[in-house]
Amino acid sequence: MSPVDGGRVVVGLPPPPSFLFTCKQLEESPSRRDGVDAATEALMRRNYSDLLQKAGEGLQIPQPTIATAVLFCHRYFAAKSMKRNDRFVVATACLLLACKVEECQRRVQKVLEMCYSVRYKMDLNDVKSAFQDNTKVYQMLKENVLVAERALLYTLGFNFRIEKPYQHITARALKFKGVPQEAVRFLTQIAWNFVNDSLQTTLLLQHQPKYIAYSAIYLAAKFIDIQLPNEDGRPWYENDAIPTHAIQDITRKMLEYCENCAAIAQSRKTTHGTRQSDSATVPASPVIGQKRDAGSVGVGQDYQRVQATTMDWQDGRKMARTYSTPDVDMEIEAEG
Repeated sequence: MSPVDGGRVVVGLPPPPSFLFTCKQLEESPSRRDGVDAATEALMRRNYSDLLQKAGEGLQIPQPTIATAVLFCHRYFAAKSMKRNDRFVVATACLLLACKVEECQRRVQKVLEMCYSVRYKMDLNDVKSAFQDNTKVYQMLKENVLVAERALLYTLGFNFRIEKPYQHITARALKFKGVPQEAVRFLTQIAWNFVNDSLQTTLLLQHQPKYIAYSAIYLAAKFIDIQLPNEDGRPWYENDAIPTHAIQDITRKMLEYCENCAAIAQSRKTTHGTRQSDSATVPASPVIGQKRDAGSVGVGQDYQRVQATTMDWQDGRKMARTYSTPDVDMEIEAEG
């Protein structure tokens, strides 16, 4: 399958000027119209988001730049079908473009090597050696990614303005009066974590970044049991014109995502032994014939434990609360 819509650079359906979509618009996405059900579409979204997060971290790219790459990918697939486009190629192009836009330059070869390493769960040095030994495969991958980058430019309408929740979290957290500095620092970190989790959802396609930031702060405060003071006799977020119903809606979706991840992790954990004993042949890297563990279909099948600590700021006692998120798989074979 060609990397993007049969290899053509197509303007297609432009996103709305605000890049915010209604629930109805997202439910009628190009992928859905191509027969991809909601659960599969959500899994595909988590797959490419997970790849971008891991590849970005491997390249030591700042988290806000990684978020830009993920949002570029979300916006692209709000206008294009995941079934007709190679998600790995498009995601790699998004990371490359995000680095350019945010002046966090990384060489094209480095980006391709890291993304390939993450996708096929290969050692980075093995990928470098394989690309050196098989330059045709590397050149084909590079050409496909550059074609995808051009398609991305047209689909985004050359609009690279990205406002992210992170700056709103930091700015608002500093305004709380009467909250210990260490508590503010911890609150900010937990809120960032909730925003990072939300990158794998459609929240940033549905709500303004400031709304998501304030919702993450609200949820983080509940999570670590910090009472944020009212301001002018009303909730602190209303003082900044953030409606209560928006906070409720976004925090509900954030919690649903965490609960879904925990359920997926638990389900996969109970079948982990069965999958490991499966003797089915798994796809190999196109570059070298390295086969992965039987039953695996992508980046990985272990589970990360995401830990957050509940702290009583009066006496410094700490109590751990833990929830799970799956180290989700990236499909090797593109559909369609």
